[in-house]
Amino acid sequence: MLHAPDRRRSPPPTVVGGAIASRRRGAHRAYLAAGASGALRLYRAGDDYRVPDQCYALPDQLSERGMEGAVLVVELMSPRDETYVKLDWYAAVGVDEVLVVDPETRTPEVFVGRGGRMVLSAAARLHSLGVEFEATTGPALCITWDGGSAEV
Repeated sequence: MLHAPDRRRSPPPTVVGGAIASRRRGAHRAYLAAGASGALRLYRAGDDYRVPDQCYALPDQLSERGMEGAVLVVELMSPRDETYVKLDWYAAVGVDEVLVVDPETRTPEVFVGRGGRMVLSAAARLHSLGVEFEATTGPALCITWDGGSAEV
């Protein structure tokens, strides 16, 4: 949902679910995960912010007012959803990847930041986490990573 500027100071970002680890170019990186609990705001400049369903950021992307960038944003589709409207905004903030999932069909779409825009990836692969997604019958979502997989 797009939000009007809020002149009140928001609470510091809340870390939900701890940290997750990823291998990227051979090095381990820890990402802080936060959910849309009302405390999570992803800021661009001034009071311009969005509230994604989930957000994964590096510690240096956090500030007292919220997140100032992110490695990964997760958006779950809903009726009258504005997810696709927010994609270029996320690119302007410097978000690396956006995962959009339709909860009814479990269909995943991965958008990657390229040249200041979010571009639909041909493969549903998140490089930040090293995982691939595929919608299967059921409906179910198959998640595959190096050494394992799961169906949800």
